[in-house]
Amino acid sequence: MFYLQPWLQKKLEATVSERTAGLYSLSLRNLEVSLLGGSLTLDGLTLTPDFKVWEKQKQKDTVAAPPIVGQMKAAQLQLQGLSYIGLLLQKPLQLDKIYLLEPQLVLYKMPVEKPPGKPLHQNLTGRLKNLRIGEISIDKGHLVLKDYQKEQNTIACGIPDLQVKGLRLDSLAYNDPNRFFYAQEVKLLANEADILLPKAFYRLKIKQVSLSSRAKTIAITQTQLVPLYSAAGMSRKINSALTQFKLAIPQVKLAGVNFSDFSRYGNIALDLVKIQNPRLTTYKDALHFKDKVPQPLPHQIIQGLKMGLSINKIQVTDLDIRYRELSRKTGKMALGTFQNMNLILANISNDKNRMSAKTPAVLSGSLLIMGKTSLRGTIRYNLLSPNGYHTIRGTIGNGQPEILNPILEQDQLIRVKSGTVQKGHFRMVLTNTGAKGTMQLHYQNFKVDMLSKPKADSKDKKPKQSLGKKILSVFANKVVLNTDNAPEENGFKTGEINTPYRQNRSVITYWIDGLTSGIRSSLGLSSKVPTS
Repeated sequence: MFYLQPWLQKKLEATVSERTAGLYSLSLRNLEVSLLGGSLTLDGLTLTPDFKVWEKQKQKDTVAAPPIVGQMKAAQLQLQGLSYIGLLLQKPLQLDKIYLLEPQLVLYKMPVEKPPGKPLHQNLTGRLKNLRIGEISIDKGHLVLKDYQKEQNTIACGIPDLQVKGLRLDSLAYNDPNRFFYAQEVKLLANEADILLPKAFYRLKIKQVSLSSRAKTIAITQTQLVPLYSAAGMSRKINSALTQFKLAIPQVKLAGVNFSDFSRYGNIALDLVKIQNPRLTTYKDALHFKDKVPQPLPHQIIQGLKMGLSINKIQVTDLDIRYRELSRKTGKMALGTFQNMNLILANISNDKNRMSAKTPAVLSGSLLIMGKTSLRGTIRYNLLSPNGYHTIRGTIGNGQPEILNPILEQDQLIRVKSGTVQKGHFRMVLTNTGAKGTMQLHYQNFKVDMLSKPKADSKDKKPKQSLGKKILSVFANKVVLNTDNAPEENGFKTGEINTPYRQNRSVITYWIDGLTSGIRSSLGLSSKVPTS
């Protein structure tokens, strides 16, 4: 055995180089084997790719060049239940357990495009065909995924614990609806995940992810969406105004996850998503950049997905949104907040058997505008509609309109001077061309101040009122505006909602345009929403 171990170590290293045509070199340290015990132990291993060999393979045959190249180091490797006699008799490889200590794996996405290939088990040959492993245990691992010759990592995360049980690489395991990537059970604990999102504007940072395929659950702790550029920097890159987002979510829980469907087809199917206490801050520079890039509606996003999507319910608890915009009119900051937002979104799917006009996605929720006035609503959206047809119904609670002054003063050069909203009801139908509907807004003593546009060098945060604007304000309050609109009064006015869809603005702005149109009409103004 003393002479066998050095020979076997060199044989394994030479075999890897030979089988990969020089693409990989394997270095092993302190190999020990036990023929009777059926074990193999290494005190360290290093798998190193030769990218020059890959470049030659690509030049010779693009199809043969692998799209992923890996590099790995491990402090220890243990194989248990290995039948050396079975290997000599050319039998399929079977193991009781594989243990890896501190594996460091780097996967490089190479610059070559390949069509989707066959499932893994169909590509295996020789002793790896029908491979069976009772258990795989990884301790203190780390994973990196990155584009070849790029400095930034696409994905990086620690894997302190990974347990895989009952792995079988054959067609029966592949088609078993109770398995996840050929395994009976997978338990994963990952930490400090850092993910570069598409377009490279944001990184998603996650403190911890816990996954159990048997329980069909995923728990995600302390998620952060971190911008890599300022709002102006993002806008410059696409030559259009772009809103910057900062998001923090203490906890996300997924239940009823169909791991089998995901591992076989790449589809996302699950029963429930719970998002608790998210905090979202947005900022937009509307002063220096115009909206030029079309923004998709929800149905366009869903219909554009390449994988199947079916989520029974998403529940969001206590969402707070803080919105800031550098106003084009005043050059000052407009500020709005939406607090205590609780949402339930049901039936999110691109499956034709689930999604239709009769069985649409339904979003119901409530929130506080500027922390004071309640807004409740229900949106019904056929996500497979070709024209984005959806409906919105809702109510507005008792409140003081002047809470909107931090937005109106900067965005519309209007200040609400007085007034009380008792309640409001609205309903509208929206498509990819425009929104129509009605609003009943019950209010009293509504008066406004018309404001002057501040000078470019002004340091005042709030626009002021010139003499001319004071005269216009008196005229507006006496002649133009319906100061009172109550059901017990004669001449109660039902507001008309009629606004076009602006393709270069978000769907949230589209919905707000509809509400604004109804409010303007109730006040006696044109229902047309200013484009500011």
